[in-house]
Amino acid sequence: MDQEFKIIVKSPLELTQVEVEKMFDLNTKMYPDFKEVYEANRYYSYNKPDMLAMVFDGDLLIADGNWGVKTVGNGMTLAFFGLLVETKYQGRGVGRMMADRLIQLSEERGVDMIFASTKNPIVETMMINRGFQSYTKPVRYKAYETHEVKEMLSEGYKIFIKARNDAAEKFLNEGKVLEIGLGPI
Repeated sequence: MDQEFKIIVKSPLELTQVEVEKMFDLNTKMYPDFKEVYEANRYYSYNKPDMLAMVFDGDLLIADGNWGVKTVGNGMTLAFFGLLVETKYQGRGVGRMMADRLIQLSEERGVDMIFASTKNPIVETMMINRGFQSYTKPVRYKAYETHEVKEMLSEGYKIFIKARNDAAEKFLNEGKVLEIGLGPI
């Protein structure tokens, strides 16, 4: 990173109105469809996040992310996170800084697995460099809008999972379908 950026992680209830507005502006600028998701849910994900990350360059919000935990097969806990970085700040280590903080949060909370999905080859490399493995078994979710069961791999996503204990490693190696509930994540 060529300069210092400030990262803040808060629960959604801790956000100030100014932070909410800055996140809304950044998310809808980068992905206009997020406006509809936000207006329906009051957050930028199909899954309610437990924590939100914001990265600032001074007072300017340049990136944000969401992080949450859900229970999946055999009672395993699965942390998920998503990142969004302002175009002109991409390639400057901002996404890596956020990913590292959200992975650290997952480890602090003792989750069994950490899940990431992407269609971006740069993010694929970042996840592999952080000890994630490509997961090629079926990952099913219920579509947020229709509750129709879909498969993430068939929609072009690449899935990366980091098992954090032997039980999670065994679960993943059994090759069962990973059911993640409401999604995609």
